[in-house]
Amino acid sequence: CTPSVQGKLQGEKGFAAVDKDKDPIKLLEKIKRVCTGFKAHKQPIYALIQAIKILVTFFQDADMTNKKYKEKFESLWEVIEQFRGSLWNHPKLIDNGAAEIAETAARDTGSAPTEDDIEQAEKEIKEEVKAAFMLSRASNMRYRSLKEHLENAYTRGDDKYPSDVEALLGMLNNYRGPE
Repeated sequence: CTPSVQGKLQGEKGFAAVDKDKDPIKLLEKIKRVCTGFKAHKQPIYALIQAIKILVTFFQDADMTNKKYKEKFESLWEVIEQFRGSLWNHPKLIDNGAAEIAETAARDTGSAPTEDDIEQAEKEIKEEVKAAFMLSRASNMRYRSLKEHLENAYTRGDDKYPSDVEALLGMLNNYRGPE
């Protein structure tokens, strides 16, 4: 770490215990918090809201590569998660997703989804929300017609929206819009 990061780490609450225990996982967590801008002197809820605001206002410029856009987007998303925040925790979506998983598994439709179903639904919803959020902020100059195509297909009953960020990146990289 740079001397600046080392100084900030030493000022973090609980750093002495992490340093004494030589716990690499907790040390990495502290480093991420310092490098992503979490400051011990900032009120946690305010810091979270600031991180959300930065992500919500971030968008892909017309000249930003898809790879760079994905990297920056995921960094901003991770900052929110570092603050223990979430943009994807929507209980109704998770409940519906878990019910679909249980139904697909051909279990009795009258029984409640299992913990595994709920956990899988949470992961899937998180990835879908992340991909949809990233798609919504992708360059309109380059991808407006793609967004319209996806919306029109969905209206016709054909859901072609990407289910995760990797699928979205592939879609953006391979998209050939009208000329």
